[in-house]
Amino acid sequence: MEKNGNEKNIELLLHAPEKYILENQKVIEIIVSRYQRGGYFAAGDKNEVVQYINLRLLDGVLRKMREQYNQEYFLSTYFAAIVNNLCKEYLVKSKNEKLGISYEEYAGGQKTFDNSSYQTLLNDEIDRLEAIFRMYHKKRLKLYLSLKLFFRIPISPEELKDLRKQILRQTPTEPPDLNPKILALKTDAQLFELFAKYAEDPEDVKKAGEALKRWIYVKIHEIIDLLNGTDNRSNYDIETLGILFAEYAAKKSNP
Repeated sequence: MEKNGNEKNIELLLHAPEKYILENQKVIEIIVSRYQRGGYFAAGDKNEVVQYINLRLLDGVLRKMREQYNQEYFLSTYFAAIVNNLCKEYLVKSKNEKLGISYEEYAGGQKTFDNSSYQTLLNDEIDRLEAIFRMYHKKRLKLYLSLKLFFRIPISPEELKDLRKQILRQTPTEPPDLNPKILALKTDAQLFELFAKYAEDPEDVKKAGEALKRWIYVKIHEIIDLLNGTDNRSNYDIETLGILFAEYAAKKSNP
């Protein structure tokens, strides 16, 4: 059975950590670029920040990540959160070097870092994604739940019921079990067959699942193109879209 992207990342993290870091350089660069655009450091410092993060990952952070990671959840989202924290750590360390005190001394006196500006940057990206979702009108809920499925983010029973109502399916159909353990064990094809059976009541479940899978791949690339824009203002790909979408879904769940 072919492994999905999340499974391949988990295998690299557990058995080839240095290769895992190498494979995820683009994620690091995109997160660092967000801080750079926010004015936290000069453009010329970007490579230094990326190098700092890589060294910290190799110097114990990745080991802790391997020990603490819960495989029920999407690894890219967890990795992005760690890189985000390392960016903050770099900024605090740089600030304290300018002040002439050690990072340990500073951390001992101030255990949290004010990330309101970073949150503003993230909210801007979430708002951009929300504007794109609005363009899909009646297909919006189907798109949203299909993306949740694709990126292995749990779908609530209420969301499934809302979808049934929207597509005017009143017949009693047992909703699929889409808890994180189920999501983690199934391939994309199996997940979309499961989802199509509930969302569309097709005669040929396999064919409907394949059609839904093709549809969501097309929509993913549409969204990436819209986020990047004709001027390439951003540099999103499937993996980094997944990171942004996870933040978007979390915000929708906890408004």
